[in-house]
Amino acid sequence: MKHIKYLGFAVFLSLLAACSPMDSKYSQFVEDGPIIYIAKVIPDSVTVNGGRNRVQLSWPQSSDPRGKKATIYWSNRMEKKEIDVNPDGRTQVIIDELAEGTYIFEIIVFDGDGNSSIPITKPGEVFGDNYERYLINRAITNINSTSGTEITFAKVIDTTIVKTDIEWVQDGIPSSATIDLIQNTVKLPDFKALSFKYRTTYLPVGGIDLFYSPYSYYLSNVKPETVVFSGKKFTFPIPNDGYWRGYVLSWIDKTTGEEKSYEINGNEAVINEYNGREVTYRAVFNIDGSTLYSSVETLTTVSYDDLDRAGWTCIISHPLPLQGATGSDALNSPTAHIDNDVNTYLSVVKPEHALNGVTVPAGEVVYFILDMGSKQKFNYFRIKQRGTGGNVNLRVYKVSFYGSNDGTNFTPIQVGVDIPNAGTLSATESGNLLIKETEYRYVKMTYDQWTVTSNTMQIAEFYLGIVE
Repeated sequence: MKHIKYLGFAVFLSLLAACSPMDSKYSQFVEDGPIIYIAKVIPDSVTVNGGRNRVQLSWPQSSDPRGKKATIYWSNRMEKKEIDVNPDGRTQVIIDELAEGTYIFEIIVFDGDGNSSIPITKPGEVFGDNYERYLINRAITNINSTSGTEITFAKVIDTTIVKTDIEWVQDGIPSSATIDLIQNTVKLPDFKALSFKYRTTYLPVGGIDLFYSPYSYYLSNVKPETVVFSGKKFTFPIPNDGYWRGYVLSWIDKTTGEEKSYEINGNEAVINEYNGREVTYRAVFNIDGSTLYSSVETLTTVSYDDLDRAGWTCIISHPLPLQGATGSDALNSPTAHIDNDVNTYLSVVKPEHALNGVTVPAGEVVYFILDMGSKQKFNYFRIKQRGTGGNVNLRVYKVSFYGSNDGTNFTPIQVGVDIPNAGTLSATESGNLLIKETEYRYVKMTYDQWTVTSNTMQIAEFYLGIVE
């Protein structure tokens, strides 16, 4: 009975505490009812895809059907967008008019009564002009025009490259071709134009918009042999190219030494001020509002007239190294270099060398003297080195010229003239080399420079001429 009495007293104390003023400390938390949260968006399920000054956010259908709307904040909640949640599938929204850069997006879902989910955040990148400005065009490594036009591009390493587009205009019609990232070569079998432009398309990883590298331009030129010059008139071909506009010419006035230029709008012009020996020219194009120029070509506008060598005679400074056994050489003679036969040659022994009984001491000058029979005006020379010898050590590398009208007293014309490409085996001809214009009957050419290897220097043909 004693235990029952204590138990009753404990129950009494409990009831007394339940009715005490302490209840007021908790009542404030349930005045408006309990706080209700709905399911949040799972952060890992949200995709953020960047575009051109915009971004696309999406997430899958929620397992909580109470979600009706969502608010997306960015820029420290200074900007927001409210959207409806798709109850039957993936919710997707595009936020546009965004400045280029990286953003943190905050997503909160609401039910119809205004109850919200816990906020989640997701980063995303927005692309724009700055990103596009630094995109690199796919490089061209080779253009082969042997059979049609075949363009080879560098191998693609950047996997965000989608394709490269090539554009040109011919027959008055815009044309194009495309090469994708797995191709390296594209062939344009009907290409007739001088120029084309091209650019590469990029799609950023996860991106929703395409971006483009700046245009690059391929600009070719017409060949000099297709240009007609007569008097003061230049006539150029008219290319089948919708971007082509004309040509720009530059030259050095042969009288004053002044550099001059002239632009032709079209394909022909009479340039009365022209007084040069050659012009450099470039084709002019107008593409995308810009004036562009091709590579340079050179057109010779003078006539190089070789003097008639018939009846010329020649005196050699030293005996010729004829064959020791026979004392003769059908190919080597004093006039072998003026006989219009490239298979014969004038072969002279180098100073400080000897061959077949001919020795030229060190310090002696080796030369030949041409007698042209009468005074002749000339201002250029040309040498054909012996080509069949297969040895650049048989060539002359530098020469000097002297003139005379009595065959005894010689006046310097031009001293120390280098022979271009003398050390290149395949380049057997020097080309026309200008010297001071003079008028003489006798011309002496001295051999000034050679290699120490081999005993002789051999010239197949030698020419003098006049260029106006």
